[in-house]
Amino acid sequence: MHCQGDKWRAEVFDHRAGKRIGEIRLHDQAGRSSATQLNQAADELEQFLRSSGVETTVLRVVLLNHPRSQVGVKLRQALNIFASPYDLGRWLNDLPEIRDRAGRRQLDRLLVGHS
Repeated sequence: MHCQGDKWRAEVFDHRAGKRIGEIRLHDQAGRSSATQLNQAADELEQFLRSSGVETTVLRVVLLNHPRSQVGVKLRQALNIFASPYDLGRWLNDLPEIRDRAGRRQLDRLLVGHS
């Protein structure tokens, strides 16, 4: 996986032959990169939370959840990329807690749709 700003690409390997066989550019039908897609959704969620009285930041994270995934070149990335659930969990565990129990319950009620 290679991320250079808003340009994402993945290398394809034939592991039996032990060689690189190609490359995939990652974008949707509208031409938006994975980072743009994720950031637009996270921005919308932040706006929804703010309009509901919750001031918070939505973290942007991508997990490459394949046993052979590797994070390659990361230049000017706009989000955090991890190649293993362990690394993601360790990063999350090291984050400071930003919501107390009451704040987490408020978010739960809001996101689940109960008042």
